[in-house]
Amino acid sequence: MLPAKPPTTAVTFEALCSFGFPLKQSLGPYRKFILRTSGFCCSPKATIDSEGEIKPNALRRRSSACWGGGGFSLGVDLGDSHTGVALGKGFSPRPLTVLEMRGQKLERRLLQIAELEEVDEFIIGLPKSHGGKETPQSNKVRSIAGRFAVRAAERGLKRSARHKKIDAYSAMEIGNRLLLRIVVGLEGGGKEMDGCKCFCWKRGRVYDFVSREPESFSLPSAMPEWPVGKGFAKGSIYLGEIEVVKITKFESIWSCYLQKNKRKGATFYRPSDIPDGFFCLGHYGQVNDHPFRGFLLAARAVSSSEKIVLPALRKPIDYELIWSSSNWQDDDCDESGCFWLPCPPQGYRAVGYVVTKDCSKPSLDEVRCVRADLTDTCERYEPILTIDSSGVEIPITVWKTRPSCRGIWCKGVSVGTFCCSMNVIFDGEMDISCLKNLDPYLPSMPNLDQINALIKHYGPTVFFHPKETYLPSSVSWFFRNGAMLYKRDEEDGEAIDALGLILPDGGDNDGEYWIDLPDDDRSNLIKHGNIESAKLYVHVKPALGGTFTDIAMWVFCPFNGPAILKIGLLTISLKKLGQHVGDWEHFTLRICNFTGELWSIYFSQHSGGEWIDASDLEFIESNRAIVYSSRNGHASFPHPGMYLQGSRKLGIGVRNDAASSKFFIDSSVSYQIIAAEYLGDTVSEPCWLQYMREWGPTVVYNSKTELDKIISHLPINLRFSVESIFDKLPLELYGEEGPTGPKQKDNWIGDERS
Repeated sequence: MLPAKPPTTAVTFEALCSFGFPLKQSLGPYRKFILRTSGFCCSPKATIDSEGEIKPNALRRRSSACWGGGGFSLGVDLGDSHTGVALGKGFSPRPLTVLEMRGQKLERRLLQIAELEEVDEFIIGLPKSHGGKETPQSNKVRSIAGRFAVRAAERGLKRSARHKKIDAYSAMEIGNRLLLRIVVGLEGGGKEMDGCKCFCWKRGRVYDFVSREPESFSLPSAMPEWPVGKGFAKGSIYLGEIEVVKITKFESIWSCYLQKNKRKGATFYRPSDIPDGFFCLGHYGQVNDHPFRGFLLAARAVSSSEKIVLPALRKPIDYELIWSSSNWQDDDCDESGCFWLPCPPQGYRAVGYVVTKDCSKPSLDEVRCVRADLTDTCERYEPILTIDSSGVEIPITVWKTRPSCRGIWCKGVSVGTFCCSMNVIFDGEMDISCLKNLDPYLPSMPNLDQINALIKHYGPTVFFHPKETYLPSSVSWFFRNGAMLYKRDEEDGEAIDALGLILPDGGDNDGEYWIDLPDDDRSNLIKHGNIESAKLYVHVKPALGGTFTDIAMWVFCPFNGPAILKIGLLTISLKKLGQHVGDWEHFTLRICNFTGELWSIYFSQHSGGEWIDASDLEFIESNRAIVYSSRNGHASFPHPGMYLQGSRKLGIGVRNDAASSKFFIDSSVSYQIIAAEYLGDTVSEPCWLQYMREWGPTVVYNSKTELDKIISHLPINLRFSVESIFDKLPLELYGEEGPTGPKQKDNWIGDERS
């Protein structure tokens, strides 16, 4: 028997507010999002009112006592930098969490929460102003909700249909979908929802469509046709005696996740569509909660006129079974997974593992081993799957691999394969290797025209905090407006010309020279910078044996402001700690030389940093990402928000606040290429780049006094924790010491710190 049809009156804001849950005001001004439960009725006619709107389950429960359908509803409040999430069924939603993530990472996390909580409906609030008009945030929420709706619909498709691209309109025509609603909310309530637009996708239980396998990712826009060059973006790269191609099409072999934590899973693949004459070197694996964007290298031997005793590639002579999931009782997996290590002939090295779905040995034709002199040592660096001893007799950890030696002059090439470890503490030599590029000319690297095209296409926009006092400038502006060169034992400084011709070049940072601000009114002017003159200074260098290009973009700020402390709910702006003259910060774009595709961006953050995959970036236009520079310290971050340098658990440390504002630099336009060693004399390096001393004076003061004053006002039970955390902060916080220039940084010729 079908439930009674609910009344056909329009949904009013008053009705929605009666079971709404207002999130914290800090998540977004001028709005209250309606978070409520809903579900599904067995008859579509019973869910639609006279205006064609699908009603939420909570209203249908209220209007029809005999209606018993519906499950949990997930309410989503999309704020500027935080997203509030609440769960409910009926009229009593409860807050779940506040997510500090954006983009596809946020969308994936919401779908994971929906799976774990068995959600039937999403409700996303659309903000309006006090006057009832939509705001710029409204358009942003619509855009995010539209993308999320498409993602939800795509995940509802059968596997065989996933390769087909769908848009927001065609997604509505696909059956067996998730119900997604966007509901307008007005601060204060009491007004009817005029023109409320709801996008609806209807399906059954959420867990039926959540795939264990990761979804694919592609950049927002198509890549352009790059200028003519030698080997850049040609699809294959010569490494001396072997040629390699990048394989991005795969066949799934085995997928699993832990029942205790369904987000912690992985899928393993074998490459498909390998070109004729090329051979697989190993299999690929990745975590399930990250978009699929993997690659493997396939290789073939290159004919040579020289007499070669041993061929470059040979079949393995056997396989060694490393681990099997057949005795693992705590998994939900597709058949059994077996990990095999190829046994190479003498004088050869395996460069990848093989995965099978049963315990039958793989064919010897499955992979090739590589002659030892064509390989390099590799290391593990990120776990893919960890299975501890609680659910299996033999635990295992599967890791990503990368060359051990990385930098401009290093030759190691990442194959894209993984390694396995039976011990939590891994030591000793790896069972597999990476490849080595023996071609000294690096023909796959971009030429100058191609570099300019890459920067114009991918150059990020750098946003500075709206309350930023110490903005960037060009180096020449800094020199022209009063920067002085000082020498040890000499009282007076010397004015620096715009090109920095008087700066001593070469040598080491021996403390003989330093740069400082003038001792007059110009000092304050220089500290505040001049963003109109600012530009990004670009260093282009080979990475991972010339299979990738790193485009390091340096920004110069005349002054680094003092640190801002966070102690619980208390925020304290310090007077001196952390400040210094001259501040060099950078971020790095990593470009794939097989295709010219942006692969990831490194965000430098004080004495460290992190690589962020392109799938987790924010894009302002086309394929140009956004970089957020933190207030005062100018560290780089991929998303807006407050990043704590210290203890997040205790909420104690140095604040790094990042947000968009009217202060920004478009690096696709405002840039200068200052170095590209592999191009020889093609790029002329500026004189100031050869200055190896400090860009600011060293000033030692009793920073302990300022900290002691702060600590003395804290409760006794907090003082020890605060002192302990402060002792672990970077030494530069406890005195003024100007940094050295870009060429003195270890990442100038080495890899980024990660």
